[in-house]
Amino acid sequence: ALSAPPTPAVGVAACGYAVSRLLLVPPDVAVLERFGDPSARASWPLCDRVSVVALQALGAGVDPDRTRAEWEQLFGSAPEPIELTESGWLGEPAAELRKALAARYRAAGLGDERFHDAPADHLGQELRYLAHLVAESARPGAGPGLGAEIAAFRRAHPDRFSGDVLAELGRRAQEPLWRALPGLVEGFLDQVATPAP
Repeated sequence: ALSAPPTPAVGVAACGYAVSRLLLVPPDVAVLERFGDPSARASWPLCDRVSVVALQALGAGVDPDRTRAEWEQLFGSAPEPIELTESGWLGEPAAELRKALAARYRAAGLGDERFHDAPADHLGQELRYLAHLVAESARPGAGPGLGAEIAAFRRAHPDRFSGDVLAELGRRAQEPLWRALPGLVEGFLDQVATPAP
């Protein structure tokens, strides 16, 4: 079977930033409009089978009010939101892990005050870091060490718990965007391993 050509690193990074944001903050109107518009969804850079199936699951689009309300239930201030932290899933002490990850992010030049409330071991933060590294790898003169850092970080962090998070999301999500999100995250993680320059 033919497979899709590798997605350029900037496209992979854009998808990573998008899915990380969906996990970190409630979606704003502009984000919901893009995911609700079939022509905008057609411009999603990842063309792997998992991503395409996830985007097709959005069907006719999204209902902004229900989608934002469900974000609160799934990830926000509801009584039992989905656990999105590495330490929470793995039962490891959070303080040292979060301190080490925050230092790693700062050393790589990743900073954005909009997301400061989420702990460093939040899946959205880890995906944002991977997206940042992939974007940096596309810069002229980027060293080969970035590829090694991407692979090592993915194995050491999101690969250890993201499957559990995505499975729980798949079980609980009702709205089309949240039902599609596990496939979009999986598509990004699959591409992170082999982005094209």
